[in-house]
This record gives sequence, structure tokens and C-alpha cells, in this order.
Amino acid sequence: MSSLGVVGARGRLGRRVVAAAEAAGVPVVMTAGQDGWVGRPPDVLVDATPAAALPDVIAYCRRHRTPLLSAGSGLGPADRAGLATLAAEVPVLRAENLSIGHHLHVEAVRLLAPLWSALRAPDTGEVTVLDRHPSYKVDRPSATALALRDCVTGAATAPVEVAVDSVRAGLPVSEHEVRLTLPDEEVVVGHRVRDWAAYGAVAVRAARWLAARPLPGRWTIHDFYRSLAGAPPVDHPPVDHPLVVRGTR
Repeated sequence: MSSLGVVGARGRLGRRVVAAAEAAGVPVVMTAGQDGWVGRPPDVLVDATPAAALPDVIAYCRRHRTPLLSAGSGLGPADRAGLATLAAEVPVLRAENLSIGHHLHVEAVRLLAPLWSALRAPDTGEVTVLDRHPSYKVDRPSATALALRDCVTGAATAPVEVAVDSVRAGLPVSEHEVRLTLPDEEVVVGHRVRDWAAYGAVAVRAARWLAARPLPGRWTIHDFYRSLAGAPPVDHPPVDHPLVVRGTR
């Protein structure tokens, strides 16, 4: 990969991606934001914007045959369908959360959920996902919280309802917890991010990985991390389960 483009280059995430690219010696040849799209088509485009910008991002990648690393927030079913359609034409990598800690969090929950589900007594125990961000975070629940919910429901050995508690208060950047509760005990698996820099270098490294894909296709950030660990890439599509949101403020 010899060049990168960043949509949302002036945002909290976009600025870190641009800084990480410069530190890695990767030229940022295109940026996009409220001032418009400036520069030439890059080898890979990183989208760090809310979902409202995604149709323009998809159109750009389709027009220029540019691989897309989608790290934007607030995506709905129509947005995901758009990414799936684009993946038939160019390589697409979707990241609900770029950080390595999130990947480890998901892998830990994936191991624990079936054990919790199989060992609990009938009609006992509950699962709660806690999502905390500062007050300026718009999406509620966060994409990371929904990914953790889907991880539990997909890995459990029996149907389970997962409540999502979403709090908007406190310091940057985020905290996420999965609480697996039994009548007399509780297992809590958590992950905290203290600086947006946790995402920037990963975005550049994942973009390099995506640029090396020889054919169109759809991957997740978990495929990227699994490949670093020497494991075959495995896609983790979102699972459609009822969402219960409670305790928000």
C-alpha cells in the first residue's frame, strides 16, 4: 500500500489515522469532510465518519475501485447491506472497533458464553453489556456494545436475552463490560480505551492488510487480528437478536 485516503480526517478518529499514517511513512493523498473531497484516489480508503456519509463513501469506492476500511459509527441494516454489495466489487473490511483490546474482549466472551450458557441452571442467570462513553458520543448503544451482544447470542448454547446498558458520561474514550451473572456469582469481562491513538496505528496496519487482498470480499477486524496470530480468517457477521436497552442516562 503506497497511499491512504481518510474520510472524516478532521474528526477524533480521523486525525489519529492521519497521524499514524504519517508516522508510518504512508502518504495521505485524499481527505474528505465538510469541506468536500480533496486529492486523488488512494490505494485504500478509511471511513471514520457517522453512517450518514456512507452512501457517498460507497459510491466513491465503487467509482474508483478502491478498497474500503469501514470504521464509521451508527450503521444500520441498510448500511451493512450497502457494504455487502460493495464487497462484491472491491475488498471491504468492517471494524466495529479497531483496537486489539476489543478483539481480545470478543474472543474471551466467545469462549465464556457457551460455558456460562451450558452450566447455568434453567431459567437462571442473565447477561448485561455495559457501554460507557463521554456525553458527546452520539450512537447509543455503541457499535462495540452491539458487537458484544451479538457475540454472546451467537456463542450461547441456548437462546439468551442480552440487556444493553448505555451511559453517556465521564472521560474519554470508552469502557465496555460483559457481565455473565449466575444466582450467587458473576463473571465480568471488560475493556477500556483511554486514548484515540489506540485506533490509529491499527487502522493503517489493517489498511495494508486489506490492500494485499487479491480479490473483492468482505472481512472484519477479527479476520485481520486472527491472521496476525497465524489463524485462518473467520468472518463474524452480526447476529439478528432482540435488543433490550435499559438503564440509560
